[in-house]
Amino acid sequence: MNMKTIQPSLLAFDKNRMEEQIALCAQNGVQIIHYDVMDGIYVPNKAFETEYLDLLRKYNIKAAIHLMTKNVVERVKVYFAYADVVESIVIHPYADLYINVQTALYLVNANGIKGGIAIENTVNFDLFLIELIRHSQLVVMMGVTPGAGGQAYQKKTT
Repeated sequence: MNMKTIQPSLLAFDKNRMEEQIALCAQNGVQIIHYDVMDGIYVPNKAFETEYLDLLRKYNIKAAIHLMTKNVVERVKVYFAYADVVESIVIHPYADLYINVQTALYLVNANGIKGGIAIENTVNFDLFLIELIRHSQLVVMMGVTPGAGGQAYQKKTT
């Protein structure tokens, strides 16, 4: 099935009105919210960890976790405690050692969560990347540079 969804990004929400905005999403039929996780190491900025997952649970909205972090195996394990609210976890293939990315992707898929990778539009498709795509349930093609909000869409992505 080729299902397309619109996933509002939590990064664009006003932190002072988070619950109000999540409730509004639920009232308008949003089923999945894009949930950026940034560690300040793989990307220069920091964003969410798990602080809003209980709020998404309250409004019966799933999270599409976008990991922009190092230590991917440890990071994905954190989200298994929230498996009822986590719809998917995508990992950047060059955020960590190949074996760690491969292990993290395996763990996500083996725990009933859709696992995939996020690819920057500047990345060359090599055997490493093709192998990860083969083991992914979804692939996110980045239209911006990971780690910073408010960027213009990079037209070369399409």
